[in-house]
Order: sequence, then structure tokens, then C-alpha cells
Amino acid sequence: MPIVIAGGPSVTDYDKLHLQNLARCAFTFGVNGACWDFPCDVIVSCDPDMFKYEYEEIAKLGKPIITRRWEGFKERYPKLDLIELPNACITKAYYTGMVATKLADRLAKTAGDRKSYVVGMDATDGNYKGYRYTPTTHLAPHEELPHGSYEALNCQSTINLSVKSKISCWPKQSKLPKIEKVLVSNVYRVAAIAWLRINAEKVIME
Repeated sequence: MPIVIAGGPSVTDYDKLHLQNLARCAFTFGVNGACWDFPCDVIVSCDPDMFKYEYEEIAKLGKPIITRRWEGFKERYPKLDLIELPNACITKAYYTGMVATKLADRLAKTAGDRKSYVVGMDATDGNYKGYRYTPTTHLAPHEELPHGSYEALNCQSTINLSVKSKISCWPKQSKLPKIEKVLVSNVYRVAAIAWLRINAEKVIME
């Protein structure tokens, strides 16, 4: 069962060790700097600065990376295993966390999972401070996403573990799910990554 760990301050609502254990057992999408603090199966980052400053360290993680199709990106960072999305995806899913949430939701639906969980999706100005690298979020009034932008993701399996989140279109849960509810096999992990390689662009461009 998939889990998205994003960069909102609500990540600290939970004990870090417990969240790390959950991430290790589930199929986990690490949004931007979450890849440093939590075990993840795939990294999602639409921010080129993360690769600029942390290229060698990210390469050592050996994880597939879902990112935008930046010009010359593959040539500049040849050690990275990239799953590239068209730049037009930014109009479909504005922030990296939204990209990850939509992909996890569709993966859950495709795999027959009943739920996909997200934590750190808060729609607030500010970040969880534990990450080694986190893009700075400053939402000027004209840049604030309307509520409909999250609704437009059409996530039907997503449970928001960030109870203080301003995103109200996903059901909320105040406790982490039990390990047995999210535990996946290595076969699941391989199949999920293969599915993302084939379907990520199609899902985001829906």
C-alpha cells in the first residue's frame, strides 16, 4: 500500500521512528528531502535545485526519481534513474507533493489497495525542518492554490494523515495506519516501479 511523505510541517505530528518504520514497510514516495529522513522506494522532485546541490548523494541512494523533463537533465546527471514527466505537468499538478499524491492514489487503485496515505501535505506556508534539503515555500496571495486544485487531482483512495492540513477534500486520519495494513512484498515494489515507469506521464496528464 502506498504512502507519500511530503515536506509540510505536520510530518512532526508523528514520532519519527514510527514513521520511518511505516515507510520501510510500505511502498513509499519520498517528496524532495524526505528521501534523506525516511526510507522510500521512489523519490519525487520537480525542483532542479535539489539535484544541483545533492547530485552525488542522491545517486548513492539508487532510487528511481520522478521529475520534470528538464532540458539536458539526463546528460548533466547521468547517474540518476529518471522517470521524466513533461513540463506541462506543472499545470496539472502544481507542486511536487501533488504529483506524488496523484501517482500514489492511482497506484493504489490499480493494485487493488483500498487506501493511499499522505503525510506532510498541508497547503501551508512552511516546511518540515528535519530534511537535509527542502525547497522553500513562500505562497504570495496571488500564488495560493484554490481548493479546487487539490480536488482536481481526483484522488479517490487518499487518506490525509495531516489532520491540521488545510486540504479538506481528502478524508483525514489522526493516527498512523498499522504496519500490517501497509506492508508490501518485494514483488509489489518491483511491479509498482514498473507501473510508474509506464504510466506516470499518462496519470499526471489526465
